[in-house]
Amino acid sequence: MPRGARATRPPPAPCWRPTTAGTGRPGGGDGALLTRCRLAALAAEQDDQAAIADLQTVLEEARRHHDLETQTLALDSLARAAAAGGDLPGAARLLEEADGLHAQVRHTLDDADRVDAGTARASLAAARPGGLEGAGEPVDQDADRLG
Repeated sequence: MPRGARATRPPPAPCWRPTTAGTGRPGGGDGALLTRCRLAALAAEQDDQAAIADLQTVLEEARRHHDLETQTLALDSLARAAAAGGDLPGAARLLEEADGLHAQVRHTLDDADRVDAGTARASLAAARPGGLEGAGEPVDQDADRLG
């Protein structure tokens, strides 16, 4: 290289961007699907419709691979997105499904890891008559119909 010349390098890719070289799909390995789920969940917090669609895809993949932890977290994130979008019955159904799966993986997935579930529950509780009272209780999706 001539004296005084500077080498130019492409800027580094952000650390959160999954590697998709050649395949258009993130690399495999332990935790890859879970990582993809968490990244999509973060993007979905900004009402990113592509990220919400990716969460659906992650959920389908997790179901095919019987990955209950990822299924639980994807359902939690989808429930949060549904609640934020005003689909409270849909959010309640997604949380109910996630809670059923979580019961099977509670030994590997702590309640504290289910941040999106907590956010969705708070949205559902705030929409109930009486506000946030009983926010920690399971959502009864038939309560509105029963009076």
